[in-house]
Amino acid sequence: MKIFVAVDNVVSAGAYYILPDTALNRVGQPFFLPDIDMAMTAFPTLAVRIGRLGKNIAEQFACRYIDSVAVAVLFRNESLLQQLRAEALPWSSALAYDGVLNVSEWHTVSADSPLASVDWSVRHNEISVPSFSVSALVQSPEQLVARLSRNHKLCVGDVVVVATSHPFACRYNDEISGFLQQAEAMRFRVK
Repeated sequence: MKIFVAVDNVVSAGAYYILPDTALNRVGQPFFLPDIDMAMTAFPTLAVRIGRLGKNIAEQFACRYIDSVAVAVLFRNESLLQQLRAEALPWSSALAYDGVLNVSEWHTVSADSPLASVDWSVRHNEISVPSFSVSALVQSPEQLVARLSRNHKLCVGDVVVVATSHPFACRYNDEISGFLQQAEAMRFRVK
């Protein structure tokens, strides 16, 4: 399984990076803060799951390869990431922690239902966090899937994080919940 994360998809059709499969945290499990002295930042996001094998997928058929959608929260060490970027070093030590991507239960979508109408939100300690609209993305989930399939064979179970939204600092014992179509889809604590 591969986990693709789009970078700055709300601002530009930028790059992406790949996380190891150990980055995916089980539903409802807490996110354990790494033993580092820098703060972690949480990014609410929407994720789609690939439901069939594909390579060089045409954009008009990409919706057939997306079988599920989930609300997710991606954690990263922003200060370390900025330092690594400034020194032109690989980003993995700031991004690729075990359990760094908390994903809700997957909700099945049909190939003919537009993902632009998916309503999702995240709450941090019961306070709503601003989220993006899927229609506001530079590249839609379907466009991302088509683009990723040019360089990678997409396999059943691969995850595509379509964009990260407004970040917030997370601390020990914070509670984060995610909602999909206005129903609670996940709830977990930061430990």
